[in-house]
Amino acid sequence: MWHPRMGSSLFWYDNWTGLRALYFLVPQDFGVDESVHNAWEVVDREGWDAERLVELLPEEFVEHILQNIKPPTAQRVLDVPCWMLEPRGYFSVKTAWDYLRRRAEPMNAFKMIWVNGLPFKIAFFMWKVWRNKLPLDDFFRRLGYLMASKCWCCAEPKEETTRHLFFTSYAANKVWKYYLGHAGIAVEGLTLHQVIVKCWTADVVPRLKPIMQALPSVIVWELWKRRNSYKYGDAVTINTVVYQISNTLHSLIKVRKPGVQQVPHRSSIGFVLRNEEGDVLYACGKEIHEGSNSVAEAKAIYEVMQYCVQQDYVLIDLHTDSMLLKKAITGEWKPPWVIETMVEEIRQLMN
Repeated sequence: MWHPRMGSSLFWYDNWTGLRALYFLVPQDFGVDESVHNAWEVVDREGWDAERLVELLPEEFVEHILQNIKPPTAQRVLDVPCWMLEPRGYFSVKTAWDYLRRRAEPMNAFKMIWVNGLPFKIAFFMWKVWRNKLPLDDFFRRLGYLMASKCWCCAEPKEETTRHLFFTSYAANKVWKYYLGHAGIAVEGLTLHQVIVKCWTADVVPRLKPIMQALPSVIVWELWKRRNSYKYGDAVTINTVVYQISNTLHSLIKVRKPGVQQVPHRSSIGFVLRNEEGDVLYACGKEIHEGSNSVAEAKAIYEVMQYCVQQDYVLIDLHTDSMLLKKAITGEWKPPWVIETMVEEIRQLMN
C-alpha cells in the first residue's frame, strides 16, 4: 500500500486507498478515465476534489477516500510504499513466502508441541521425541547398526530405548507419577505417546491449559539432561529433576501474557481530562470500528488531542499505557503502517 505524501501514486494502478488498485475494482460499465494519472490530480487547495472523484469512481469508493485517506499535502516528497503483510511496513521474503505458499494442514500433535513462551530448544526436542528421532540405541538398530545396548538412567542398566528412557525407567516413572498424579491422570497401562496426549487434552481451567500443554516437553527435556549427566560422570537425583521441571514451568508462567495479540476485534476507546488539581473536566468513551489494540490506542489519543485543541487547552500532559504509541509519537520508533497516518496527525495536533 502507498501512503500519499505529494500524491505521486498512480491513481488507477497503485494501491493507495488500501482497497487494491482502483482499475481492478471499478465496474466495467462505469468506465475508466485514463487521462488521470496520479493521485494529486484529484486534489484541490482544500483537500480532495470531491466533485472530480464522483466523476471518476463509484460512490462507495469516493466515500472511503474522503473518510479514510488523508489528502496529499507534502511538497516534493514521493509517496511511501508500505508492505501490508508486516506490521512495520518493511518488505521481507519470509512474509511474501508465507503469503504465496500453500501449506498443508499441520497435525494436531505438532500444534500442541509449540507453546508460546516455551524455549525453542525444548519444543524442538519434544518434536524429535514424538517422531522417535533421537540418537539412541534403538534408533541406530532401525538403521541396521547392531550393537550392545546400555541405558545410562538406571542403577541396573537395560536396553536404551525412547520408551525406556522417557517412560518405563524408575526415574521417568517417578517423575510422571509425581506431576500427573496431582492432575488426576493415571499412567498405568498407557504408552508414552498416550500419556503426552492425556496432558495436552486434560480438562483444566483455560489458564492452566498452556502449562499442561508444556508439561510433557519439560519432563522429557529434563530426563534427557539427566541421562547425559550420568553418561558423562555427573549424578543427578530425581528430586533435582523435579525441581528443574517446576522451575521451568514457573518461568513459563511468568513470561506468558495471554491476550496481547495484534488481532482485529470489536474495539472501544475512552479518555479522561483532568485539571492540575486532578478534578475531572471531561470524559468520553465509545465503540469504534474493528481494529487492533494499537489502532484503538492511537484513535483515543488522536480524539483527546483534537478535543483539547478545540477547547484551546495548552500545557497538556498526556498519559498512555502503550509504550508503542509513546515511542512512535516521540519519534523513537517507527509506527506500524496501519497507524502511521494517525501518528502524524497526533504530532501535528501536539505542535
